[in-house]
Amino acid sequence: MPQMSPTPTYRDTSLPPSSPTLPPSSPALPGSKTPSSANAVHPFFTPRRRHARHPLSTISNLNNRAARIHLLSPDESPSNRRSKRARFSPSASSNPPSSPIRGASRWAGWEPEEAVEEQPEIKELVLPPRKKWVPVDLNRRTWMRSLYGGREYGNCVDWSLDPLRFYSRPEDQQPILLENSSEQTIPFCAAACNRSSLVAVGDESGSVRLIETALDESPGFITPYLVFPCHDNAIFDMSWSPDDIQIATCSGDQTCRVFDVTQRRQLNILRHHQNSVKQIRYNIDNPSLLASSARDGILNIWDLRVFGRKESEGRDIVTVLQPVCSVPGAHQSGRKSNSVTSIAWLTEHTIASAGESDAVIKLWDLRSTYIRRKKPIPVEQSALPVHHSLPGHRNFGINSLTTSPDRQRVYAVCKDSNVYAYSTRHLQQGPRHAYSHPRLHAETFYVKSDISRDGCFLATGSSDGVAIVFPTDEKLLEKGNQETFLWKGEEIELARHMRVGRGVALMRGHEKEVTDLSWTMGGELVTLGDDYRARCWRMGGDTAEGLREGGEEGGRRWGWGWADMVGRGLKDL
Repeated sequence: MPQMSPTPTYRDTSLPPSSPTLPPSSPALPGSKTPSSANAVHPFFTPRRRHARHPLSTISNLNNRAARIHLLSPDESPSNRRSKRARFSPSASSNPPSSPIRGASRWAGWEPEEAVEEQPEIKELVLPPRKKWVPVDLNRRTWMRSLYGGREYGNCVDWSLDPLRFYSRPEDQQPILLENSSEQTIPFCAAACNRSSLVAVGDESGSVRLIETALDESPGFITPYLVFPCHDNAIFDMSWSPDDIQIATCSGDQTCRVFDVTQRRQLNILRHHQNSVKQIRYNIDNPSLLASSARDGILNIWDLRVFGRKESEGRDIVTVLQPVCSVPGAHQSGRKSNSVTSIAWLTEHTIASAGESDAVIKLWDLRSTYIRRKKPIPVEQSALPVHHSLPGHRNFGINSLTTSPDRQRVYAVCKDSNVYAYSTRHLQQGPRHAYSHPRLHAETFYVKSDISRDGCFLATGSSDGVAIVFPTDEKLLEKGNQETFLWKGEEIELARHMRVGRGVALMRGHEKEVTDLSWTMGGELVTLGDDYRARCWRMGGDTAEGLREGGEEGGRRWGWGWADMVGRGLKDL
């Protein structure tokens, strides 16, 4: 028999021979000799170690059925399931598959150890959280039935957005008093901070007070946190800068003022209006810009960066500014210059305005010049609501404009006691839908509105002594309702022309007209009334439901307020 050439033994070259993790010498296979060189055999023939993972196992397991099977019983475990892949065994009679590499036949008599195939890790099946069943009381069932009619409604509403959950405690109200006096004064406007739980309240005497709205913070809602004078006349509106350092106010003294709240000093006086200033707004995209509107029909834009003359105002040295852009007669009809009742920023360069004469919203571009024109022309204006153009109907003005957080909707409180929703991209098409309530009466221009920070709730005041809260989800809008709503004995056939959203009334909070309101960062609602009080409303489903269903036994409702679907009038309180 011819003598066979020395058969080399392959040594693992994944680590250098001097590596401390390898022994100084590896035992050779039976019948083999020491190889002449480390590269005598191609790495293709490297025998895998026991429990070693194949380099391509990750890729090959992408289509493995076992990785997609959920274990339902012990019988379905991988240990009891047959594998379709062949296993190597020392007793196997078949030879390993041939290799195209020359010299592979020398290994025909060698049988490797059994290669144990590792099963891939099976991920635990994660199921979605189980929906919690919320008990539904009679008032909530009636309210949901009014929204959905005879359709199934039990599982289609997120109960965390239920407006019936609002309530107010006896300690969540504060009487508005003059500074260092027991004499009461009427609050006119409220503005919540952007980054804290404080809310500013401006009153008829020209003072601003800061109130804490958080539930567990001192000194609580019943005691003012800070009071400081700002004007010698009533404050009609306020606006916080985005960083909450400055606050801008407008007053019946025909001026607007800017204060540094942290230092409690006055910075600027804005003078140009010839009548009471009704509203002022900071530009969110550019905090150096402000807009104001007044009863003189002028819309002014102010820039706090421009140069102005210095004046002494008490102990402060203030800068007197003039507007950088003016729109005279923004809502003029004929020769009469009507009051601009409300404004709202849409972008850094565009602002929307509304007036007392009709329900038209006008859009102005600050990059245009309007002061040289006899009659300023807006870049866009909305169409009137359909029923305002019908024979026998007159025009109604707009009290307040509120934009949604995403700036896709503008909500307008109209003097016809309805709230209209407009698309900011299609103002010329008129209102898309509306919101109404039997107790929503906007008989004066002091009735305002505000939207929550998440855009889920729209709140309005009312001359009927209640605040109204509407869910803004457009899935809740009623399509086929044909009811009519009364306003001073006149039927407004609103639901015949557009979809209408329903809301709830916040009961027992005030005894007179509810004017302005504001949503805080934490989701509380602060309302102001002509009964010389400010009130804070919180979310609590069990508390509100207990107040609705518990009755008056033992005076348990004394001083409390709660949300109800339909409330009684002021004469029934």
